[in-house]
Amino acid sequence: MIRWVLLMFSLTLIQMGHAQQLETFISVDTRAGYSTNTLLNPFFGEWDRTTPAVYGLFSPAVSANYYKNSFSVDMAAGGIFETFTEGREPLYGGYLSTNSRYRISQRFTAGLDAGGNRVSTSFDRKVYWVQPVVSWSPTLFTRINARIGSSFRSYDLPVSDEDDTRDERSRFDLYGLELESWQGFQWMLRAGIYGDLSAPADNISMMGSAEYYVNRKLSLMARAGIDQYRFQFETQGGTGGTFPPIGGPSTGNGTIMFEDTDRIYRAGVHVNYRVNRNISLHVNADQLYLNSSLSDDSILDYQVSAGLRVAFNPALRNRGKATPDWHSNNNQVLTLNVNYSGEGELYLIGDFNDWNHPGIPLNKQSSRRFVARVSLEPGAYEYKILLLEGEVETWIEFTDETLTVSDGFGGENGLIIIE
Repeated sequence: MIRWVLLMFSLTLIQMGHAQQLETFISVDTRAGYSTNTLLNPFFGEWDRTTPAVYGLFSPAVSANYYKNSFSVDMAAGGIFETFTEGREPLYGGYLSTNSRYRISQRFTAGLDAGGNRVSTSFDRKVYWVQPVVSWSPTLFTRINARIGSSFRSYDLPVSDEDDTRDERSRFDLYGLELESWQGFQWMLRAGIYGDLSAPADNISMMGSAEYYVNRKLSLMARAGIDQYRFQFETQGGTGGTFPPIGGPSTGNGTIMFEDTDRIYRAGVHVNYRVNRNISLHVNADQLYLNSSLSDDSILDYQVSAGLRVAFNPALRNRGKATPDWHSNNNQVLTLNVNYSGEGELYLIGDFNDWNHPGIPLNKQSSRRFVARVSLEPGAYEYKILLLEGEVETWIEFTDETLTVSDGFGGENGLIIIE
């Protein structure tokens, strides 16, 4: 499985290497926090509450996104190094992922998500996944994703004080249904339901989040969810006790069948403050509450953390930034004036032309002024400005005065709203 994922990753890199519409993005995340359960740790994700600990996290990453006509692919790879107090062994590892999409029509896209990660600490864990995805956008502000695929997990667990390990492997066939919606251009709402195809109603997770963009620098997000795990196990019963036996029916040979349902309720808040184009600060707080139907046990855990993120788009040459200025001639025809001081040819590309390359040319009117006219129906449209210098293509950065939204890779898309 790992060879298949690495092959897909390599072939995509080769294709990107011959592409001109490629944008790269480098980031470094640092974080310090305290957790009473490593399940709440951002990269650990394993149930272990034996030793609550302070942790420090360092994670460099590189990502790239490529657009060509109706096809797009996003890739990411990074490393992880994490230290703990209270004698817990450090954690290190890495991850990679690739998400490809093909726009079938204005409303539908289809694609494939694949990737893997590996972490090593007192044990070694590898996880790989492959998931076909279909997306439907009933409106410009709403998207529904349906996914189904397989996840493969393996552990190398120590079995003694020697170097012996035990290899455990498992496969899960999973499904997911997700909803994303913008409300009023300041609220981003997300909801999802996920489960195991072998037991769709028994093992299931539901989540939801609401993110509010206070302004260009500050955003607040609240999230909540529930994970349900239902399982059965057997135990040997005695000759005495109550009848019928507590917990479940007898199998007739002294064995009692028990059924248990564990539910984990989650809640959290996230605050992000963007200092400037390259630096942002974030604070996180999460809590979980475990309830078991069989034992009536309840467990409360939490984690708090704060961190700094540094991100930038590598630039091979100095170039200016663009200041778009939109003017409406009538209800549908708009004139775009771009103030740009660099060399090369400029093109407008975005939702209104399905991100088809190279886009709509901007005619040069003077040394700093480029103009294009576009017919748009009412709605909200994201866009970028493409710079062509010979055979080299790059995205032009926007000035701080431009209305923008995140492109999901640390960069920005311009946003135009037609009422």
